[in-house]
Amino acid sequence: MDLDALGVDEAIRRDSRLYVPSAYYFLRRAFRILDVNDVTGRTFVDMGCGLGRVLFFASQFPFRRMIGVEFSSALCRTAEISLIAYYRRHGLVNPPFEFRCQDARAFEVPTEPAVFLFNDPFGPMVLEPVLRNIVAAHEKTVGDAIVIYVNPTCIDVFQKFGFSVTFDGINRSGRGFVVLRRPAMDGRAQLDGMFQTARDCGSPV
Repeated sequence: MDLDALGVDEAIRRDSRLYVPSAYYFLRRAFRILDVNDVTGRTFVDMGCGLGRVLFFASQFPFRRMIGVEFSSALCRTAEISLIAYYRRHGLVNPPFEFRCQDARAFEVPTEPAVFLFNDPFGPMVLEPVLRNIVAAHEKTVGDAIVIYVNPTCIDVFQKFGFSVTFDGINRSGRGFVVLRRPAMDGRAQLDGMFQTARDCGSPV
């Protein structure tokens, strides 16, 4: 879907990818990789949620709540209307959900155990400050930070911030997903070390 039609401004458009909904085939495989403890009671955050396809899929799992972050007001509004209708049609109450129509860099990452999904929504210019916010929030919670990265193009950026690939589901055509985890931090010094690594690699922090 063309970014001009989505009302995305020039600054964001320079680092944004063409919007393509996540394939259910990859979502089903990715969620099978996760243990029940990886989803139960956690918050699910879809970074660049588009029309909300992933949130429809994630609603069948015992997440504490779901958040869709989307810069395009047109997509965000359509996704919210559709998911509300879906919940009503199927008599669903949980997990509760909300949409944040905003720049992902300004999203206030919840300081609670979470699973994040990225369907290659943007490049390093946006991704790095987003991950910086995730790392800062992760330091204040317990357990691993978990990421499902569909059609990944910037795995190296995640690795700069302490994430490791724990499952590689990329097929021969280069499509698919990876699951990344970042262990719980043991203090501010380690967090500062991650930021220093990013500086050493030439990333703006």
